[in-house]
Amino acid sequence: MGEERRDLTMRIAAWLGILAMLELLGETKLGFTSLTTGSPLAYRGVLVEMPAAIWFAVFLLLESAKTRFADLEVRRRWNLYAFVWTVVGLAAALWALRHSDESVRNNWQYWTACGCISFLFVGAGFRELPSARGVISKSPRQLLFAAARDIRFLVVRLSFGLVVVACGVLVAFGPYARDVPSRREHPLHGTQLVEWFEMQPRTKLPQRYRVAPVVVATFIDYQCPACLSSTRMLEPLFEELAATYRSKIGFVTIDFPLEGECNRRHDVPANLHPAACEAAVAVRLAQRNGTPVQPLVEWIWNHQRDLSRDKMFKAAEELTGLEHVEADYQDALAAVSSDASLAYGLGVRTTPSYWINGVITRRRGPEDMRTLIVHELQKVEVTGGLRQRLTARKNDGS
Repeated sequence: MGEERRDLTMRIAAWLGILAMLELLGETKLGFTSLTTGSPLAYRGVLVEMPAAIWFAVFLLLESAKTRFADLEVRRRWNLYAFVWTVVGLAAALWALRHSDESVRNNWQYWTACGCISFLFVGAGFRELPSARGVISKSPRQLLFAAARDIRFLVVRLSFGLVVVACGVLVAFGPYARDVPSRREHPLHGTQLVEWFEMQPRTKLPQRYRVAPVVVATFIDYQCPACLSSTRMLEPLFEELAATYRSKIGFVTIDFPLEGECNRRHDVPANLHPAACEAAVAVRLAQRNGTPVQPLVEWIWNHQRDLSRDKMFKAAEELTGLEHVEADYQDALAAVSSDASLAYGLGVRTTPSYWINGVITRRRGPEDMRTLIVHELQKVEVTGGLRQRLTARKNDGS
């Protein structure tokens, strides 16, 4: 009875792991309501959660096949197969964690899957150790013939065909890294980061945003915790670059609230940030009024979790002296929606995202952002110097 209870617990853990991976795949492919704060991990264009889901499916197949045998020796052999499979899974999970960055580690789905794999490894190990000597003591020839019989038994089972079909559908119709490029960037640095940057397609912003030769546009959601942390992290860098390069660089903010009222896209969760549109409208109205917006923005950052429409409008009136916020709401909301549509058309899907002279990138650390921005500034300086020399030659010739 104890062994049956242990086997059942391991199957439940495997189902939990496969459901966590399928949830993340569905979220990525279909735009389900996101509970994820980080970015899924990709390797050579394949999202790691896809082979992880297949791994859990194979483990369940091995466990279900074992139940067809009453012979203790045969069941022990299947236990050995399951244990070896958990070793493979644990090695893959450790590799994934080793190659992930901080944003990937924020995904609860990965921690759920890694916890399930570790549990299955330990459970299969304790189940296998007492009987391992009896299985391994067989001659290689005996083990080979036994494995061949087991494979033949597995292949002819209906459950094997169902698993193969399910995995085939997952591979054929599941998402890949190319489906969501804004969320699938590898943690590159230095020269490799610049090379990646130069390979990306370039998009254009409307003329009203092109305030300098190099423009850095921040796509922001004022109710997004990641936007707050990124702003705190990058603000000193942006201030330093603005003071150093002055008119050569411009920083602009473009609204991309993750709320359906002003961002009517199929993959924007309806209630993820329920007051994000109100926050964007309040900041925009304060800007129109010529009022300093920093106190209002700081208030929003400090009240992200309990932000509501009434609180937002009351704070806007008290901190900026705005009047008739409710009456001017719809007009400003249309402008916020226009920003959101522009961002979506450029390929933005998450916040915070950044547009650096035509290239969209997700949030990065200060040093990586400095590398990209300075790279663009150097390109502009070289282009400007070349243009001046060509103009001087033309004038000399005339």
